[in-house]
Amino acid sequence: MKQDAQNASQNAFGASTKAASQSSLRRYERCEIQAPIACIRDEGLAFETVVEISEGGLLMLVSHDYKIGEIIDLRFFIPGHSSIEIRGEIAYLMDSVTMGPSPARHAGVRFLEAPETLAPSIRSYILKIKSGRSV
Repeated sequence: MKQDAQNASQNAFGASTKAASQSSLRRYERCEIQAPIACIRDEGLAFETVVEISEGGLLMLVSHDYKIGEIIDLRFFIPGHSSIEIRGEIAYLMDSVTMGPSPARHAGVRFLEAPETLAPSIRSYILKIKSGRSV
C-alpha cells in the first residue's frame, strides 16, 4: 500500500515535471487568441477558429477532418495587424474533453515558407497580450 502511494506520487510528480519541461522546450512563446481562419485545402474551403498562436505555428479548433502532414493554405488576421496568408502543415491532431455533447478536436499547424514580416507581427501581438496592453 505504501509502495502504491509512492508510485502514485512519483507518477504525478513525473507528469507535472514532463509538462513543465515540454513547455520550457517549446521553441516559440505561445498566446491564446480567438480568431476565425480560412483553410484552403484539396477538399475545398473550411472555416475554423485559431485558439493559440506562436511565431512557428498555431492551434485550431476544427470541425473538419484533417490528416497529419496535410498541407493547407491559411488566411487569418491577428488584431492590430494586417491579414496573414501562409502555407501550413498539419503537425498533430488531438481530441479534448469538453462540457458539450462531443469532444473538441484540435489541429496543430506548423507554418511553412513564412514571410519575413510574420514573426515580428506575431511577436508584437504576443508581447501586447502578455503585458496586458490592448491590441
